[in-house]
Amino acid sequence: MDEVLFGFGERMKNIAIFQPLFALQNSRKYSEYDCVALGFAVLLFILENMLTGKEACDHQRIGQFLRQVIEANYQRRLSESEGLEMAYYFLDVLRNGGWPFSFAFRDLERGQDTAYKFALIETAAYEIHGQMSFRLTSEGLDLLFKTREIYKELRITISQLYLRQQIEKGVFQEALRTVDDLYVQVSEIHTKLEQMKRRVLRNVSEFSIQAYVGLMEQIYDQLQREKEVFTSLKELLRQTQESYLYRELSEREKQSLDQLMAVSRGLDRVINAHNRLFTHKLATAALLEEAMLDSLANTFRTRLNFEQEFVDRVIEHNADLEVLRQLVQPLFKPNQNRFFNIMRIFDVQQVAREETPEPDALLGPDEVYLQRLAEREVAIKRQRDDRYRKYLELILLPALTSREYSLRDILDRLPPADYAQLVSEVEFYIFLVQVHQLGELTLTIDPGLQERLIDAESGNLPYLLLQVVERYPDLQGLGALEIRVGQEELTLANGSVVSNYYYQVRGRT
Repeated sequence: MDEVLFGFGERMKNIAIFQPLFALQNSRKYSEYDCVALGFAVLLFILENMLTGKEACDHQRIGQFLRQVIEANYQRRLSESEGLEMAYYFLDVLRNGGWPFSFAFRDLERGQDTAYKFALIETAAYEIHGQMSFRLTSEGLDLLFKTREIYKELRITISQLYLRQQIEKGVFQEALRTVDDLYVQVSEIHTKLEQMKRRVLRNVSEFSIQAYVGLMEQIYDQLQREKEVFTSLKELLRQTQESYLYRELSEREKQSLDQLMAVSRGLDRVINAHNRLFTHKLATAALLEEAMLDSLANTFRTRLNFEQEFVDRVIEHNADLEVLRQLVQPLFKPNQNRFFNIMRIFDVQQVAREETPEPDALLGPDEVYLQRLAEREVAIKRQRDDRYRKYLELILLPALTSREYSLRDILDRLPPADYAQLVSEVEFYIFLVQVHQLGELTLTIDPGLQERLIDAESGNLPYLLLQVVERYPDLQGLGALEIRVGQEELTLANGSVVSNYYYQVRGRT
């Protein structure tokens, strides 16, 4: 039974977003019309406006659209005021008066009652004079895409497939619309990241770390796949454009070439917005980390009400002067400022004698602290570099005996004590990600590269790699080591979950 009800809650949520539309069946104000169809038409009109983005989608434009639909389907001409009133009515119903819809159901998989809150339309902008413009929410977009049998996780991917088919068949007018559709889908991911940033700024304690990790992993994997497809689409467009060049074109072919150039420009806009998602993702991660550190600091920071905790107690118990002195002592600076006392002129004068101070005496308290801090940072860096060299040896040395191996193979060969120590080190996970981002580790020693590499305070992984390769000369004959991420995940002894990375030798001599 568990397999039958798997994902029951998410399936019910997919049904819930259609509830506001079917609620229009009970409309009494416009019972002479098919209100479900008109409500769905309003959603499609807002989507079309999001695709073009030329004018604000406000009550007036929706009212004008409804007048055209009524006249075309019911042969009835509404006045401008009647069309505007109808627009207000449908927007009020589809927006639930500005409140989110609530769909209550029994989650049979988890055995508990659940209330799912959502909205189909949200306010895009609000002007001082009271005019509002509207756009679809993520749920509203999902509703419309589900009517085309496109699931949320695959919207961009399937749209990319549509675009490829349209370019190959030469249907460039439809390809233009698909490109606009892709831009809206990429913008929706930007909006989701902005909403996450606002939630972090509002209250980081209410933010779900699991939701963040899940979303970041989903976005990263999805962006990598989509970026590869966008690259292939760009190449397909280039090849298609070249097929029209260097020959005489008919009028129809010239028109197709113009449309093809428009598709290319639109795709460039989509790719630029898609590439900005990587930067947006990093900015969101940095903001969350900073907010969590601030929240952690505030947790251990004591906050006192001075009047209630101290002043009222002193007055109530009539404390003596010594108690008051001890009370206010922490509020004053530990070192009192010196001041001139004119009566000191009658004291015995002491003549100062210059003496050469010892070298250590030249360092004041601040200089000593800074010197110790610098020594501590050097020691920390030395320990970190030692660990990173150990990690590099861990993934490089198996290449001397195997052409291809995985992280699972490496961990399985470790002694139990070394394995427990390794998975407990946080820097090991950071190292895995950094190496994967490089994509390939060059194992040959270039004299010019040796001169350019420096031992930086941070980000010195190439420098450490060079040291390891020099220590093990046999590695130089391997050429390079390619790193790619596998589909499966590894659950380590401490409960951490990491991807199973694969390492393959390239250019073995």
